[in-house]
Amino acid sequence: MDAEISIDTSAVIRPVDPGIILHSHYAHDRNGNLTYDMELQTIFAYNSLNLLEKAMRNDTIVAKYSYLADGTKLSAVNADDCGFAYRGSFTYRADAGGDRVFESTPFGGGRIVATAGNDTEIRYFLTDHLESVRVVATDQNNVLERNDYYPFGKRWDSASLPISDNRDRFNGKEDQVFIGDCLADYGARCYNKLNGRWLAQDPKAENFINSSHYCFCGNNPINRIDFNGKDWYEDEDGNVLTTDNKDAEKFSMCSLQKKSDVIDEEVSVYGISDDSKYVEIKGMQSLQEDEVYISRSFSEKYELNVGDTVSLDEKYENKQYTFTIAGIYDQCVNIAVFMPIENYRMVFELDEEAFSGYFSNEELADLSEDDIATVITERDITKMCDQLDHSMGSYMDYFQILCILLSAVLIYLLTKLIIEKNENAISMTKILGYENKEIASLYLLSTTIMVVIEDAVSVVLGTFVMNLAWKAILFSYSGWFAFVIQPAGYVKMFAFVLIGYLFVMILDFMRIKKIPMDQALKNVE
Repeated sequence: MDAEISIDTSAVIRPVDPGIILHSHYAHDRNGNLTYDMELQTIFAYNSLNLLEKAMRNDTIVAKYSYLADGTKLSAVNADDCGFAYRGSFTYRADAGGDRVFESTPFGGGRIVATAGNDTEIRYFLTDHLESVRVVATDQNNVLERNDYYPFGKRWDSASLPISDNRDRFNGKEDQVFIGDCLADYGARCYNKLNGRWLAQDPKAENFINSSHYCFCGNNPINRIDFNGKDWYEDEDGNVLTTDNKDAEKFSMCSLQKKSDVIDEEVSVYGISDDSKYVEIKGMQSLQEDEVYISRSFSEKYELNVGDTVSLDEKYENKQYTFTIAGIYDQCVNIAVFMPIENYRMVFELDEEAFSGYFSNEELADLSEDDIATVITERDITKMCDQLDHSMGSYMDYFQILCILLSAVLIYLLTKLIIEKNENAISMTKILGYENKEIASLYLLSTTIMVVIEDAVSVVLGTFVMNLAWKAILFSYSGWFAFVIQPAGYVKMFAFVLIGYLFVMILDFMRIKKIPMDQALKNVE
């Protein structure tokens, strides 16, 4: 439908078509398509498929679009009919005379782009988990572009971030350069990265009865991607991403923040199936909407127990969620919250079929790689622990040896002092006919008993102190590593001190053996 809007000098919007619906700064047609945006000072018109057909500013056409009957975009040009023509995966530059010159084509890692002199240049795209282009580089290791983004996709403008003529940025979608880089074409509709809203209603609006038909990815652009402007969990053909793998299990996940005076902690919030075989929590189906299980890591770091409440905040919105802890899930990998997936959808106002991904012990071979944002394996979860063990494991061995030596030195100095103070008495006992073994037992037996008692006490006390130190150090960092000592660890700590003392006993015995019998007679006054 072609809708016209007149704009007077006072910026008052007057609809010409009676089907246009007015709001304070926006106007929409009867199909819910945005026809005027005061912030952009732009008028939009749409075709019968509710696809953007024309954009105007100050009575001047800034962009025109043409499509096939199925909605496939054929061209995007300016008022002079200069712009781009799209033929399959190839993009051509179009001029007013109708000439078409190759402009670019995508490949698995970027685009092949035409350059001056009828030459081509391979440009590699380094993307993040949302397929957003972070770096554009050539095969000569020249960085042409670097991008950082606001949560809803607007590029972070900075002198330290070079920019190029690349048009593919947030979610890998093409910026509409004739209108402004704030708009990106997702296929079914265009998206405004300035306000995080679509220009048109969701073609699958019936699936989102609990949220606005214009909101982007359920207002969670950090963890979700919309492939085509329809459903964020659909592929580019509009098909819900499902798998025939019986091992696969749907789940939802987002990130909230646990705020404190020390650190704003990222907390993973999971919505899982009641009968999940990957997150085995009994009685999950009986939880109320505000009740959750938390990981043991979460419980230990913040000293949370069953019955306590925990408040989590949206990172980029002024919104807070309060949950009651119904149980502790024995999981020490990350800071996490677990709830039934149905409760998750109600809490975050998602449609009844929404999900973020699949749990699976097997590769989901029937899903295209293009439809998979990221794969998190057990190796990814334990990689940090393995790296710490690799880098610091040898140092811990050295530390154990150092502790043995230190304890041995301290015990040696104490026993040496005792023997030196009693040299005359030892010499006298030798005169009385006592053998070295007997004398050593008199002095070393009591010392041995005290060493054993103090060794046992130090293991208990040392464990307590190390636990406090561990918490104090790690609390200022994101994540959590549980302080766990296996039973064998206690045995090792106890045995190491005794091993050190064994060497001391040998040295002390040799010292007692060297004391002469006339030592006592020399000191008689």
